[in-house]
Amino acid sequence: NSSRFGKFVQILFSKEGAIQGAMQTQYLLEKSRVCQQGRGEQNFHIFYIMFAWTRVFPEYAEKLDLPDPKGLKYFEFKPGPQNEEDILNCLDQFEHGGSENPRCEISVNELKETIDILGFTEDELLNIFNALAGIVKLSNLEFEGDEDGCKLAGDRANFESVCKNFGVDPPALEFALTTHVVALPGNQQVEKKYSVLEAQELADSTGKDTYGKLFNFIVEATNKKLSAKSESRTSLAMGVLDIFGFEDFERQGGFNSLEQLCINLANEQLQYFFTEHIFGQELAAYAEEGIDGADIHYEDNQPMLNLILGKRGMFDTLNEQSKLKRSTDATCLEAYHQKFEKETKLYEKPRMADPVFSLHHYAGPVRYTVQDFLHKNRDALAVEVIGTMAISGNHVVALIFGGEEGARGGRKKVVDAAKAVAKAKQSAKSQKGKRPAGANYLAKQFKASLVSLMDDLNKAEPHFIRCIKPNQKKSKEWEVDEEYCARQLRYTGMLDTTRIRREGYPSRPTFADFLERYKILGHPMSKEVLPTGPNCEEILSHAQVKEAKIGKTKVFMKHYHGQALDEMLKPFSVAAALIGKFGIGFLDRTRCRPIIEYKRKQDKLVKAWLDTIPKLANPFAAAQDATKAEDGEVMAAVWKKREEDNVPPPEPIAKTTEHVAAENMRMSMTIQTNVKKGKPTRDDVIAFYKEMGDEQGAGQTEDGRFCAWFHGIVSRKKSEELLQSEQDGTFLIRLAESRYGYSLSIIWRGRVKHFAIDLDEKGMHTIRGNSRKYRYLNQIVAFHKSHSITDQGDRLLFPCNPSGERHDLTELASDDDE
Repeated sequence: NSSRFGKFVQILFSKEGAIQGAMQTQYLLEKSRVCQQGRGEQNFHIFYIMFAWTRVFPEYAEKLDLPDPKGLKYFEFKPGPQNEEDILNCLDQFEHGGSENPRCEISVNELKETIDILGFTEDELLNIFNALAGIVKLSNLEFEGDEDGCKLAGDRANFESVCKNFGVDPPALEFALTTHVVALPGNQQVEKKYSVLEAQELADSTGKDTYGKLFNFIVEATNKKLSAKSESRTSLAMGVLDIFGFEDFERQGGFNSLEQLCINLANEQLQYFFTEHIFGQELAAYAEEGIDGADIHYEDNQPMLNLILGKRGMFDTLNEQSKLKRSTDATCLEAYHQKFEKETKLYEKPRMADPVFSLHHYAGPVRYTVQDFLHKNRDALAVEVIGTMAISGNHVVALIFGGEEGARGGRKKVVDAAKAVAKAKQSAKSQKGKRPAGANYLAKQFKASLVSLMDDLNKAEPHFIRCIKPNQKKSKEWEVDEEYCARQLRYTGMLDTTRIRREGYPSRPTFADFLERYKILGHPMSKEVLPTGPNCEEILSHAQVKEAKIGKTKVFMKHYHGQALDEMLKPFSVAAALIGKFGIGFLDRTRCRPIIEYKRKQDKLVKAWLDTIPKLANPFAAAQDATKAEDGEVMAAVWKKREEDNVPPPEPIAKTTEHVAAENMRMSMTIQTNVKKGKPTRDDVIAFYKEMGDEQGAGQTEDGRFCAWFHGIVSRKKSEELLQSEQDGTFLIRLAESRYGYSLSIIWRGRVKHFAIDLDEKGMHTIRGNSRKYRYLNQIVAFHKSHSITDQGDRLLFPCNPSGERHDLTELASDDDE
């Protein structure tokens, strides 16, 4: 989940420009997400992929022994305002190929390919998955007890499975989760039992800390596998910083904690760097053209950085409070109020005694809740747990908790519980000696990593990319939430950048461009004007534009100067359009006049020729009448001769297909004229089909059966019900109930469309709106299986053939069929 940590990736190059390797640095992983997520949010993607992994690779299911994820506390899903679906319902989508669920687009195959490319061994992969499985099962550990302390309760088998995944002895881990060893003077020790709540919090802390250390291990291992060889390494690099944006969870119904303070601090630092860079570019551009930029100002957020990062600032105060054992979140908040309440422009104390404070960031005010500030800042796991994990038989778990790097292979099982606990105590004592005081404070770590990041950025030539999400629904449709987009523009500092540009001279045309556009405002159009500063200044003087400045090669104007000059150009634009209109009219008339004259001459010649036609036609008409009379007399003599010779009449000529179709059409027209005017009855339509359609084999196979796609008298509404749940391209052809003919119905892109099929006087079928003609309905289906009916790609792919008895076809069967 890249939005839950910052990432700085550097691509390393040789002097010749070839890629040598890569390095990446991560900042502020949000470990708290392992145990708890907000509404509509999910845990880290890798957990869901792990569950899907055991389906694709069954051998891992036995090794990891994962429980049902829906019964785990760390995966309890609470729908958010967008009513998101629980991602556990979509695990099958992660098995093969990319997921269609935008909330987790990584698949098992993609992860497997990445692991293979980076060269992680099978043992490393199994150890990593075992560590993740152990974290998952920690969520269901239960404790019971009283004032004297607590002990494990509930399902013992689950705890044994946790120990198996982590590669530790159950007695040692049980001791570490329920008991704290307090060192006393004189090398004495006292064992203090945790309360039920403390033990539960320690179990959760173990899961979060294991995940964080495992994350760092993977980053470091990846860096080793991708890094350049030391002898060939150069300082040439290109870096990409992909870091979290400004956050205010109160807008989403949550609260802001120490993680959000660190994230917003990083954005404050980057905004300062961004503003300094942009402002520096502005001043450099002015200096290059000899323009004084002293009157340009921008809002400096250095005071906010000093408030948080400065000496005796908020981070220093937090670290001081974290050192004191008796300090609480309330004492830390009180220290904040005493030190910073006078900084009214930056810090705001609540009116009521609420455990909150507000900071006025560059992007707006944000209220923070101090709950768990000290716990998160200490970021320290109980040394007993660290010691137990450091002697784990899981090589990766042992390594991330400070164990020996060379210790590989399985853990030698310690049978005696007392020996296991003693061994864990000894390891814890060893680990305690390795921990420098204050080294694990989150604020201290983050400050150091931020300083390191800014050092890298200050040595580089930066380019900035601002990503704006159009909506919070992750919708692929173009849906823009204006208020959400405006807030992001403010958070990313774009509005501040725009203001800096507006306060300066955002419009900077070259002398040549300025003269080409505005020359007419200060010089005659016929005059040849050179692109020089004085000539541009003369235009500004005529236009009465003040505050603009002339550089060496450019004119520097305020954002409103261009609007004023464009307004002064409008009369010229109107005049130019009017002149152009008359000029175009004149040219068109000049071009068309000879054509019109030639047309008139031709009209006269045609009219004269047409006037001679009646005079020429009369003799031809008289000759034609005489020929007809002569032919009549000849034919009468022939028939009389045949009668006298008793010659039989000739056989009738065989009817062609066209003759049959024409007769059928005439029969159809006869049927239509014999029924009542208006909408035909059901019997009329059936008679039409039997008289004409059945003769043509409409919707029938060669052996006389009805095709799967042919339906009888089915209403438009009924056809929509049949098709509504079918896939795109499903169709049927039915007898229309409101006219004599057929209708084609098809579902395409989720919508049912209807087309009338017309018959002409020759019996040819045509889909209304198309010009192509068909002899039979079967030809329509065959052609449009591979050709779309309209330009939307709709083709007849799947016949609609409902199950059950088909009464709509029974009444169409001919008497012979019956």
